[in-house]
Amino acid sequence: MLSTYKSIKEDKFFAALISHNKAIIVEHTEPSKELQMPCYLLTAVGRQVLGLGSFEPDLDYLRVVGRNFVEQGFTVKIADWVGMPGGGGNTLMPNY
Repeated sequence: MLSTYKSIKEDKFFAALISHNKAIIVEHTEPSKELQMPCYLLTAVGRQVLGLGSFEPDLDYLRVVGRNFVEQGFTVKIADWVGMPGGGGNTLMPNY
């Protein structure tokens, strides 16, 4: 399956994809540009199984995903992510 993401900002493309305590920050000057990413859907049982564990982000995998976005013409940064109560969160200094 192919997922398509649109910008969350109006003046430029911006998306933050969260993986545990890391975020892939994806940007482009063209706000109408769309980000495409192959993905697999999880069943309800699969989501429950993943909920049983405690996982760390796989930085090598995040870099591979980021390179795919760069090949699509985007600028990519990987940053630390701090979730906030009630949803949302903040990125800290991009570090990868």
